[in-house]
Amino acid sequence: MQYRIYYFLVFILVLLDLESKILIQRMMTLGESIQLLPFLNFTYVHNYGVAFSFFADMGGSQVLPLIILSISITIYLVYLFFQTPTNEVKKLFSLTFIIAGALGNIIDRVYLGYVVDFIDVFYGSFHWPVFNLADSFITLGAIGYLLFTLKEDA
Repeated sequence: MQYRIYYFLVFILVLLDLESKILIQRMMTLGESIQLLPFLNFTYVHNYGVAFSFFADMGGSQVLPLIILSISITIYLVYLFFQTPTNEVKKLFSLTFIIAGALGNIIDRVYLGYVVDFIDVFYGSFHWPVFNLADSFITLGAIGYLLFTLKEDA
């Protein structure tokens, strides 16, 4: 099966994301922050919204629509994955990262009603919104997919 490596990678990335979130929940209390580097904390938070906590203040009414939207987008990404020619390996790996990240966050949202975030990057008093490994996978995959698509079109 030509897609076996991608399935395996999705499995490993989702497992890594979920295990990191479980570890944070077991080792830290909500709101706790541990400085790891001069620019990096682990800060345990619950994200009831989407990226950058958009829609987080809707009192829980956003959970089901966000689950439906996330699943719909992920289904489209899987469709896009299977429409991508097998020789476009960089695009396929990029989509694999996006899909794995989306699945990691969907699993949180379905089982917990929120997403566990803990990576807190900062400079001085400026803090980037707290995120998780799944968000990193989505970001890296999206950047890769965009770059490989733009390079292809050039």
